[in-house]
Amino acid sequence: MKHNASEFVNFLASHYRPIEAMCRERVRFERDDEIASFLLRFEDDHKNVTRLIGRMREVGVLRELAGQWSPPPFLSDFMDKLAERHALASPKVIQGWIETIRDFVVKLATILDTVQFSLDELQTDEVHHLIQEIADVFQTIVRTVEENCERIANEVAEYRAIEDAHHLRARLSRLVQLQSEYLDPVIRILDVSGDLFDCTQQVSHCCTRLIVRSSHEAEDSVADEAATLQRDVTWLRRVTVRRAEEARRELSPLCEAAGRESKISVGVNRALEQIRRRNWQSLQLNESLSITDEKDGSLFSDVAVTRFAEIAVEAAPAQAPTIPTDTVATLSSPLTVDELIEQLELEQPIDDLLEWILEYDPSLTADSAMRLFHGVISHFEQATPTEIRRNYDCGTLAVTAQRWRWSAKATSRARASIQ
Repeated sequence: MKHNASEFVNFLASHYRPIEAMCRERVRFERDDEIASFLLRFEDDHKNVTRLIGRMREVGVLRELAGQWSPPPFLSDFMDKLAERHALASPKVIQGWIETIRDFVVKLATILDTVQFSLDELQTDEVHHLIQEIADVFQTIVRTVEENCERIANEVAEYRAIEDAHHLRARLSRLVQLQSEYLDPVIRILDVSGDLFDCTQQVSHCCTRLIVRSSHEAEDSVADEAATLQRDVTWLRRVTVRRAEEARRELSPLCEAAGRESKISVGVNRALEQIRRRNWQSLQLNESLSITDEKDGSLFSDVAVTRFAEIAVEAAPAQAPTIPTDTVATLSSPLTVDELIEQLELEQPIDDLLEWILEYDPSLTADSAMRLFHGVISHFEQATPTEIRRNYDCGTLAVTAQRWRWSAKATSRARASIQ
C-alpha cells in the first residue's frame, strides 16, 4: 500500500512525542486496546484515541509485522539518529533568528519615527504584523532552547544509568561535545551581555513607544499587543537563561570528570607502551621509584621495578572510576533580590545601581551580579535607565552596560510580583 509522503511528515510532526516513544521503547502491539493504553500517556482523555490509531495505520506510522503492530524499521532508525542529534537549533540558527528579529525591529522603529501624530490604517496593519512576527520568532527561540535543554537533561539521566563501560565512554563523549559545541555558545548568546538581550531590549523600547502613543491616540489594540509582547520578552528571556544554566550545571561535573580521566588514561597508556618497548629511560624510574641501598651494593631494587611494571599492566583493563553522586558540599547562601531590595530601601537615591551592587558585595561573580541587577530593574519601577553606557569591573572581567538609577523605595506590590 502506497502512502502519501506529505501526510506522513505532517502527521509525524503533529504527534512527535508518542511516535518517538514508540520507536525508542521498541514496542509491539497485538490489540488496539494496548495501543490506546500507550497513547493515553500523551493524549488527553477527551480525544478520540481510536481515530488516532486508525490514522496511524492509514499513513504508515504503524504497520503489521508478524501479526503485531509496530512502527516500521526505517522510522525507528530515523528516530534513533534524531535523538543523537541535539543540533535542532545550533547556535548559528539561533543567531539567525535573532537577526530576523532585528530586521523586524528596524522596520517597526522606522514606522514610529516617520509618524508624527497618528497611525493610519495601513501603518496600523503593518505594526500588527511586525509585532506578531517578532512574537513568533521569539517564542520559537525560547521553545527550541528549552526543548533541547530538556533533551540534554534526559541524556544525562540515561548516562548515569548506563553500566556497560563501552556505552558509558561513548555517551560521555557525546555529553562533552554537547557542552562545548552547543550549550556554552547558546548561553553566550542568551546571557545579559549576549545578542538576544540587546535585541529584546530594542523590542521593549519600541513597545514602550507604542504604549505611550496609545494614551493620546485610538490605537488600543496595538498598545495591548505591544504590552503583551514586552511582558513576554522580559519574562521568557530570563526563564530561558535560567533553564540553560541548569542544563550546564548538570553537564559541567561530568565534563570535568571526563577531562581528568582522559589525562589519567593518556598517561597510563603511554607508560604501558614504553614498558612494552622496554624503553625504561623515558619512564624516569629513578625519579618515580624509591631508591634502595641493598647489602650487595646494587643501587636500584629489581623487586621495586618489577612491582611497578606489574601494577601498571594490571591497571590497563581496569574500569575508570565512576563519578560519586552522593557527595554533599556545604555552600554559603547566595545573595537574593529580596535581600538586595531591603538594603536599597535604606539607601538614599543611587546614581549608578550596578556599581552600588558590585560595591555592596565584592565577592559576587559577573554572572551573579548581572542576575541580581536584572532582577531589580525588571520588577521595580524605581529603577530607571539613562543614556550613559560605561564599563564595570567584575573581578577579572569588564562588563559594558547601561547605567540605571534608583530613585525611591520599592513598593510592596512589586516585591510580591517577584516572589
